[in-house]
Amino acid sequence: MGLVWNCRGLNNTLSPTIPKLRALQGSKCFDFLFLIETKCNASSIFPMFRSYGFMKHFGVDAVGASGGLLVGWKKEARMSLVMACKNFIILLVEKYNGLLWYLVLFYGAPSSHLRIPVLLELEKWMDNCNYPFLIVGDFNQVDMECDKVNKSQGPIRGANFFNIWKIRNELIDIPFKGPRFTWCNNRKGDERVYETIDKALGSRDWLSFFPDSGIKHYPIQISDHAPIERDVGSPSFQVVRKLTRVRSTVKKWAFDKRDEWMGKWDDFDKRLEEGMKIAIAGEGDEMCAKVKGRAGRNYIHGIKGTNGDWIYKPDRIGNEFQCTFKRLYKEDANLGESSDVHDYDSILQHVKKVVPQDKNDFLKKPFTAKENQMRFLGSSTAEIRVPGEYGGSNYELCFNVLAATVENATEVGKIRGIRLCRGVKPLSHLFFAVDSIFFLHDKDDAASHLKSIMDKYCEASGQVLNSDKSGSLFSPSTTLAKGKRTMEIFGVRKCTGIGKYLAGRLTLISSVLSNLSNYFLSVFKIPVSVARKINSILSQFWWAGCKLGKKVHWCSKNFLSMPKCKGGLGIRNVECLNKALLAKHGWRLISGDKSYFGKVFRKKIFGKDEFKEGVYPISRNSASWRERSIKYGLELIMEKIGWKPGVESNLNIWNENWVNGLRPEPMDCILEPRFIHMGDLRIKDLLSPDGNWNAPLINLLFKDDWAKQILATPVCRSRTKDEVFWPLTDDESYTVKSGYGIVFEEYVPGE
Repeated sequence: MGLVWNCRGLNNTLSPTIPKLRALQGSKCFDFLFLIETKCNASSIFPMFRSYGFMKHFGVDAVGASGGLLVGWKKEARMSLVMACKNFIILLVEKYNGLLWYLVLFYGAPSSHLRIPVLLELEKWMDNCNYPFLIVGDFNQVDMECDKVNKSQGPIRGANFFNIWKIRNELIDIPFKGPRFTWCNNRKGDERVYETIDKALGSRDWLSFFPDSGIKHYPIQISDHAPIERDVGSPSFQVVRKLTRVRSTVKKWAFDKRDEWMGKWDDFDKRLEEGMKIAIAGEGDEMCAKVKGRAGRNYIHGIKGTNGDWIYKPDRIGNEFQCTFKRLYKEDANLGESSDVHDYDSILQHVKKVVPQDKNDFLKKPFTAKENQMRFLGSSTAEIRVPGEYGGSNYELCFNVLAATVENATEVGKIRGIRLCRGVKPLSHLFFAVDSIFFLHDKDDAASHLKSIMDKYCEASGQVLNSDKSGSLFSPSTTLAKGKRTMEIFGVRKCTGIGKYLAGRLTLISSVLSNLSNYFLSVFKIPVSVARKINSILSQFWWAGCKLGKKVHWCSKNFLSMPKCKGGLGIRNVECLNKALLAKHGWRLISGDKSYFGKVFRKKIFGKDEFKEGVYPISRNSASWRERSIKYGLELIMEKIGWKPGVESNLNIWNENWVNGLRPEPMDCILEPRFIHMGDLRIKDLLSPDGNWNAPLINLLFKDDWAKQILATPVCRSRTKDEVFWPLTDDESYTVKSGYGIVFEEYVPGE
């Protein structure tokens, strides 16, 4: 356990910094203490460190009135100096179990152009490091927007390089407790800035040895930086540490008292028991003091109001909280008597009714006492009556209402969307999760109509439009007056892109960008290099938006392409989508498409006018690229299609998927060479003379599980021909979605 603090100078004897250090060390008994920007010679502070019990110490002198590092540690901490410079000090730590790891005490230069060389120098050391390591200190760098609060939010200088540096060296942020921000410029009003620049980063190996470790942020006092404490980890680890400290202390005490006691161990036991009682009482007083101190740390000293001004008076802070939550959770006691309730019918009448009347009556029944109890207790086994059981989630129901109302307003002409091409109705909205994009024409007061619809929707659903996360984007032909009026109607600001929220980008990728190339993907097999280039473009847009330049890709492309049901984002991989779309044409050929396309390509690909058992694509040197593309998609169909055998079925029992869409497994003995004559058995050979399954023969040929499935399947005497079906969908017809899932599971990048 140790303390790291940018104390901003120790050269002033009247500064409260030294009493603060003495109080912290007295209450916590840190194993090491690291001070940054001491602004003095290290030798002048060594006596103070020795008075704190840090018999081992090392320092880097300040240059003029800036810089200066000082670290001290106790003998029992088992630390040794490895290397040091003006920006970091590296110590080797040896644990009681023999584990060795490095503690890097870091100080980043205030200027970005000076900080980068220091990080690169530390990176060279990490490349040659043989042990786990922890880096803790003042990095002077913010890496996320949420770690900085000021009036004018803008791009964070140096954040991209710092994040890439962390990823390149596989560094992980150590979780913290306490206040979020560790630095403040101590200015007032709008000029006040808060940042999180004092932190700890650990290597993967170090976190595997210390998974429960963390850091604690103290309040910002005296200095403009907050002291940060390296937490020792889990409660059990703290108990072991305290017992070890007690053992060493008692051992030292007994050694000092050996001459005084002279072997009188009976009195020693009594004195030791009294000492333990005093120690326990002292622990109780310390616990009470900790509780009071926690209450003081949790006290809210100031908040930023809705108008952007900081509020410090307690009564005004309370009023601000009340106003904010009243605005978020509007109460309308006379809602049942309001005349506006009847206006909801104008919204609900456009929604397609998907709940049957009997289910609707069931949902309308009053909740019983047992149901209310289960609901509030959060029972996972109780059957809870919610609309989501019959129409999707509650969010889906609400957005269906909003979508139906907007579509109706578009049809009657109150709202004009944007027309993408002739013969297609205008596009008025795109929805994703809880984010929405609306497209409006600037004529006929469409913005006012949409705002009235959204007001009724918000009042009926209880949802609220978040103006801070919303924005308006205008085409170049929109006049300034119309744009300003639209922003005033919705109460949002103007933006230059779709924003920093990734949900909007995912909506555009799924609804627009991914569909631009669907025609070509469904007609031809595109080169692998082109498919990967499109994947890179989609990935770049996801991480960077419309901005130029490379951005950090925080996860692999395979995660972006993974289906949502498996935890991915559902951005379809172009290589896999290409094969799934071409397989759709292959399905048309084998499922009996009677169109001119089906007749021509069945003849070209299979050499026959009809697809049946034992028919496979033929290879022709003169085949066109279109024909080869369909054959590429047919590979998926031929591998996964299932067969429903007829009475006179000629399906080979070993080569086709005829048992519930799967290929049955033979008995192990059937694979022996003496049974090679059974390799050409047909399904009709498995039937007895009376038309039923030949049970003894089936039990002899197939394994027990497969034999039971075959015998449980009734013989359909009304089916004369073998029929194909797709076993992965409910209606037994091929869909691009089911095909894409199969291709993506088997997809291996680079092949």
